[in-house]
Amino acid sequence: MDLFVALEAERVAVADLLESLSDDEWRLDSCCDGWTIEDVAAHLTVVWTYSALDYLRRSMRQRGTWFKPAASLHAINAQTIVERKAIGRPAIIADIRGHAGDRSTPSGFDARAPLTDVVVHRRDIEIPLGRITDEQPEHARPALGTATSRRYALFGHRKALAGLSFRATDIDWSTGSGPLVTGPARTLAHAMWGRPVSLDALDGEGLDILRDRLGTGA
Repeated sequence: MDLFVALEAERVAVADLLESLSDDEWRLDSCCDGWTIEDVAAHLTVVWTYSALDYLRRSMRQRGTWFKPAASLHAINAQTIVERKAIGRPAIIADIRGHAGDRSTPSGFDARAPLTDVVVHRRDIEIPLGRITDEQPEHARPALGTATSRRYALFGHRKALAGLSFRATDIDWSTGSGPLVTGPARTLAHAMWGRPVSLDALDGEGLDILRDRLGTGA
């Protein structure tokens, strides 16, 4: 699978979905804690809008979060979302569509990073709208892998996944050892990236363990 081709398809799908939303739907809470659907959409534009230097400068200004990378990232995300929302919803949609083929990646990361971001956040948008798709499950493969990667630990819930095994039911993918959690690739990735709302669509003897860990903020 060409990751950038998959990334482009995911961004186009998100833009198409956003174009269909009513004002009330834009304001709905997404599955990403504390973010509305509009917040998620705005966030999806940051990868080509801000450079690593921009993030470094912002982190240096966040004096209360020095040496606290997770808190610093949270604060910067909040700032950039406000800035990107200011361009307006039509411009956000146009920006996502216009940059669908953009190959920018966060400094030090490859195409798996933006593809993980859009796959997970697409589901964050779909679920509250009741418009869930499991098409092209192969696109979720990178998000499944990054969920357990040390390289992505700052962004995810890797500790909650420890000691469990995971298997997708619609693509040939599995990882880990221990009690098993299974489900469709997109749903499984969404849960592995810390979204308890997707747990009810999964199965396996490890499900209750994962549910308990995510429910307690592990």
